[in-house]
Amino acid sequence: MIRYVQLVAFLVVLLVPLQSRGSIVINEIHADPAADLSGDANGDGVRSATHDEFIELLNTGLSSVDIGGWTLSDDDTSSVFSFPFATMIAPGEFVVLFGGGTPTGFGSIQVFTDDGSIGTGLSNSGDTVQLFDDSSTPVLIASYTYGSEGGDDQSLTRSPDGTGGFVKHSTIPPGNLFSPGTAASAIVPELTSFAVWSVLGLVTYVGGRRRL
Repeated sequence: MIRYVQLVAFLVVLLVPLQSRGSIVINEIHADPAADLSGDANGDGVRSATHDEFIELLNTGLSSVDIGGWTLSDDDTSSVFSFPFATMIAPGEFVVLFGGGTPTGFGSIQVFTDDGSIGTGLSNSGDTVQLFDDSSTPVLIASYTYGSEGGDDQSLTRSPDGTGGFVKHSTIPPGNLFSPGTAASAIVPELTSFAVWSVLGLVTYVGGRRRL
């Protein structure tokens, strides 16, 4: 019995981090900032076709995840953004990557900027966003491919946040064009996979994907 309990404990230690890695999702993508100042998504007072593009990540899990060294970009891997060492995302927390500029007014939200554009620039007519972990052979953690719906002067966002399908942001009351770093709708955390160990009343969670 003692050996069995030790085995179960070992599996818990092994499997919970896997769940945590898979809890990071791509939650919002903004490829087409509106042409006037209403497209100033990063809040620096200047509308830019590339600086105001952004990708928002969300931790839907029950524990913090270190995404330091993970990379985020479009599908042109010749230009990727690497998150700084020890970038932690707490449960229910957002992280935002803008193409550039000087993001303003985001308070304690973790906001990063790329080198002027995300990848080679998020295409309005369709592109693929990819998040990879920091392993020696990078593992795809999350990806999303959108089409022409990305070119309508607003972001595409999950509804509800974290678990739903992507919709045009203006379709979610009160009809904003984007919401980097904040919820567009109620967050309903959902694990990518769930397993219950009934032996000894032990419960653990099994994740789906590893970090990039």
